[in-house]
Amino acid sequence: MKNMQKLTMALATIGLMAGIAGADIGITNLAQSYTQDFNTLPTQDTGTFTWTDNSTLDGWYRRANVSNADQTPDPDLVDYAVKGSSVSTSGFYNVSSAGNSDRAVGFRVNGQPAGLKKGSLGVIFDNNTGTTLTGFDLSYHGEKWYQSVNETTLLFQWRVVDSFADINNDIDRAQTGWNDAGALSWTVAGGAVNTWVNGTEAANSTNFSGSVTNNMSLAPGQKLVIRWRIAETGVGRAGLMIDDVQINNWVSASPVTPESLYADWLNGYQPALGANTNLTDNPDNDALNNLYEYAVGGNPTNAADAGYASSYAATQDSGTNYIEYVYYKRDDAEARGLGYYLELTDNLTIPAWTNAGYEVTGEAAGAPGFNTVTNRVPVAKAAEFIRLKIELN
Repeated sequence: MKNMQKLTMALATIGLMAGIAGADIGITNLAQSYTQDFNTLPTQDTGTFTWTDNSTLDGWYRRANVSNADQTPDPDLVDYAVKGSSVSTSGFYNVSSAGNSDRAVGFRVNGQPAGLKKGSLGVIFDNNTGTTLTGFDLSYHGEKWYQSVNETTLLFQWRVVDSFADINNDIDRAQTGWNDAGALSWTVAGGAVNTWVNGTEAANSTNFSGSVTNNMSLAPGQKLVIRWRIAETGVGRAGLMIDDVQINNWVSASPVTPESLYADWLNGYQPALGANTNLTDNPDNDALNNLYEYAVGGNPTNAADAGYASSYAATQDSGTNYIEYVYYKRDDAEARGLGYYLELTDNLTIPAWTNAGYEVTGEAAGAPGFNTVTNRVPVAKAAEFIRLKIELN
């Protein structure tokens, strides 16, 4: 079951080749999370592999240049799928230890007069949330697979543009307009010798995380471009790769209210949801209306996904028999204006439901974004019926 829409992220390239159509990732709600671990890439230990932009990995691009002056695109960029000991020549690498499916990707650039000078990875997001976004959180795992005697920096940057054409026109040339997020850039000191190393070892890897909020304003319909960039200025550089990228916690410029959070959730299921946006609407014709799908992590457009179901079981404590009833509750229910409680009745023919006759015995972390709430009802009547009530205040 799925409590929130999950996205498989893409890194778009910094220098997109002329003629490539815009292929970006839609941000539809603030809770949307993107992850990419690169583990679907080939696991071969030697040789090259075929990389196709926005195909090998959906939405991903890579770009390299052979000139420092005008950043001339490299027409003969070689894509390597290797184990670490082969990370020595310049190129774009899909790398791991021998036979390992836990891959990382990045560039090794070398010195003048000939060879690869710059390499960039990046991703393009469309803001489809209907509100201006002012920030997000990002984390990734950095791995050094080739040690250079020269200091090397893997620069993290972002920018906002209006159209894919804007990126296509200047991404290889203009270096203005990019914003740095220093905590997410990686500088590696030069080593004693030039040599391959194992990027999975603790001495050669680092975790990075941070919030990007510095003057960001991403209006609805605009595009957010993120890039990791490595460059050299006359000397060889280390081979720095990235792995386990995650982007989440999108920040809205608008005040966050229960109404806006509900609207944001609905937007994540458009266009399939259509006009069925009322709390009592039930577009997938299952047992739950929109309010209940929202409250327990269901998908209002898929009858097979009703979220996290409640459970119950008979139990005993100090000689008293109970029915233990457990339901899922959003861990930010208060901010969302959601109220959860039980109602009981002993007659379904002419029911008189009451919020009484039970005890809440505990609340604990459950599935991501949810807590579990445990209740117990004394077995004191011949029949007792229980239902979960949810309200949006």
